[in-house]
Amino acid sequence: MKQCKMLFKDNTRFLMPCLLLILSEEESHGYGLLERIEASEYYDHNPDISVIYRNLGKLEQHELVEFRWETQEHGPAKKVYSITEAGKEALRERVEFMKKRRDSIDKFIKSYDKRREQ
Repeated sequence: MKQCKMLFKDNTRFLMPCLLLILSEEESHGYGLLERIEASEYYDHNPDISVIYRNLGKLEQHELVEFRWETQEHGPAKKVYSITEAGKEALRERVEFMKKRRDSIDKFIKSYDKRREQ
């Protein structure tokens, strides 16, 4: 999973695990993912659809998601994305990293508050 660590190399990449989480619940097309992100309680701003698709492309390059074409009677075909087994593992790893980071942040804030009270 070394390549996953590179993919999630900085803290600005919170959208990717959010997309993986949503896809772990159900497959979706890009605009469906955008709607789910906008309705979520854990993502604090609404990304542009181009950002969603750019991140899906990166996840696909790393084989964390895959897609199939869904054709409709009217309108163009849509890419419907789903999470792969590698994507599920990357999500598990990222959540563990986030838990450790949360613990460190909690300790930092506690230390800060303690010093401020002195």
